[in-house]
Amino acid sequence: SVGRIESFLLEVVNDAGGGNQYIIENLIINDLPLKSLNAVQSASQNTRTMQLNLFMQLLASDTNVPCSAATVLATYKRIKTLTDLGEGLEALSKCNRLEDEMGVVGASFHSQVVAFSKSR
Repeated sequence: SVGRIESFLLEVVNDAGGGNQYIIENLIINDLPLKSLNAVQSASQNTRTMQLNLFMQLLASDTNVPCSAATVLATYKRIKTLTDLGEGLEALSKCNRLEDEMGVVGASFHSQVVAFSKSR
């Protein structure tokens, strides 16, 4: 059936009397079909990528998406992987939109983001 793998394992064991014993094990693995498993992994990857892309869109200088610094921080906190957090942190370090359009003054916002990143 779909998602079921069945295999036999044959093991030959020498007994004390010089003869052989044969042990047969029937291994059955019931799991998601490979297509479904790949689809789940792909959907998970798409979700992770979507969070980073949304964050990048909020930081882009040519975006028409209105947002606040709180929205940017909340979006950053939804990013799951450390690699994506690193990319987001790098983009944030180069972004002028926070100061120019959202009224962020000083490094307090960046300190919050770095503290969150360290906690992950």
